[in-house]
Amino acid sequence: MGALTPLVQAAPQQRVWLKAVSAYTIGGAVTSACVGFVLALTNPIGSLWTSPGVAAVVVALVVLASAREALKWPLPLPQLRRQTNHLWVKRFGPTVAALLWGADLGFTFTTWFTYAGGAIVIVLAFASSQPTVGMTLILCYWAGRALNVWFGPYLFTSRDTSHELCLINVQARRLQLMHAAALGALAAVIVYIVTAQ
Repeated sequence: MGALTPLVQAAPQQRVWLKAVSAYTIGGAVTSACVGFVLALTNPIGSLWTSPGVAAVVVALVVLASAREALKWPLPLPQLRRQTNHLWVKRFGPTVAALLWGADLGFTFTTWFTYAGGAIVIVLAFASSQPTVGMTLILCYWAGRALNVWFGPYLFTSRDTSHELCLINVQARRLQLMHAAALGALAAVIVYIVTAQ
């Protein structure tokens, strides 16, 4: 959502907007695919699906992330405390800036996480130890982020998005609890798959 407002404001014409959002999506997809591939490729400890020890650690991390969200624990996540550079649009124009924003966000862990799910996607990609699986996981995470930008203009009632973004902030705790429930369900699915083998 953070990249949505500058993209919409900087690209009022539909053609410019389409080029910018396409560049954003492509930039993020390229870096996401690379990150997922490299994470899984560099895993020296074994696969989530074949190593009970790795599976136990992954489940423990997912449960911890779920508890962090549900109980509002101030447990820090391994991340950089930064956001994408909003000045890129003034320096490079909407299309190149959008490509850079997408590429930056596509790295997944180089910007601020709102919820712990992003960190868990990274853990799953690494623990898969299969480059195509790691790449697919990070790309799917990226697709979720990119869809906000594609469909955001249809959800907002005007070019001034401050009211809608305020409504999202009002619902932040509910979204955080939904996130915690999804992480809990993920832990249950991993346990089921690993024990069923």
